[in-house]
Amino acid sequence: MLQYVIIAEDGKDAEAPERRKKTRPFHLEGARKLKARNQFITGGALLDAAGEMTGSVMIVQFNTEEECLDQVKKIMSKLGHHKKAGFDRIEAKAPKKNNGEVYGIMSAGN
Repeated sequence: MLQYVIIAEDGKDAEAPERRKKTRPFHLEGARKLKARNQFITGGALLDAAGEMTGSVMIVQFNTEEECLDQVKKIMSKLGHHKKAGFDRIEAKAPKKNNGEVYGIMSAGN
């Protein structure tokens, strides 16, 4: 299986923390469903310097990139638009380091 890092950053407006609280149960339920299918590896909150939650990160695994993107879009569609979910942006970002550099830090088998 291929592994992917999914980063969901919260909105920057004053209401974002409250929206996060409202959507958190949906995030956790989605992670539980992925875990039951052996697709969730690990995840957690993104924190700012003050320790406040500013988003989420998950490491997941799927057979194909298309399967991963389909699942992410399915989960995000259930959360709704920015005003309800806290974010509405889905974009792929290339890794900052190439595979050779990453495997120099951590072995390919881990």
